[in-house]
Amino acid sequence: MRMFAAPTHLSFARALWFLLAAGAMLLVAGCAPGGTRTGTVTGAQPSQTTTARPTTTASPNPTETGCPGANQQVTWSPPPVTILTPQQALMQVNVKVGDGFEIALPMGSKWKLAPMTSSVLKLDTPAGYGDTARRSCIWHFTAQASGRAEVQFSQEPICVKGKACPHHVALVDFTVQVSKS
Repeated sequence: MRMFAAPTHLSFARALWFLLAAGAMLLVAGCAPGGTRTGTVTGAQPSQTTTARPTTTASPNPTETGCPGANQQVTWSPPPVTILTPQQALMQVNVKVGDGFEIALPMGSKWKLAPMTSSVLKLDTPAGYGDTARRSCIWHFTAQASGRAEVQFSQEPICVKGKACPHHVALVDFTVQVSKS
């Protein structure tokens, strides 16, 4: 005789309730902001012109990486003065007119750049390409005029047809302050 045994249907109900509660906690945690980091990221010397020399690589493909563009090895001339990641999203980024900078978002999620309304920044091409060496989706920008610009990305899960897929969207915002020199 077991002293603390519960009927099977009660054990199943408890386990189901626990799984539902754990899932709800994960969902709430996934929607919470990533912290209260503040500060600035500053670029280096302004560049005169920005050009890219892309070389397309065969794999993996954009539907596997989440990047909107093909995987490429791109060499920017001059190189970007700073590379931003989601961890710097709550910081203000400071660059100078003429500077090039990149935003590198990790592969494994579907990333989309929201339409930009400011003429302070120019999105360079290729945009949203996959860089397998950095395991990131890359957007390269050039600062065109002094002012402030917001750059926003949405992040969604990569869903495979016929498999269960979580439905959530996260937003990643960058604030860029451009100065004349």
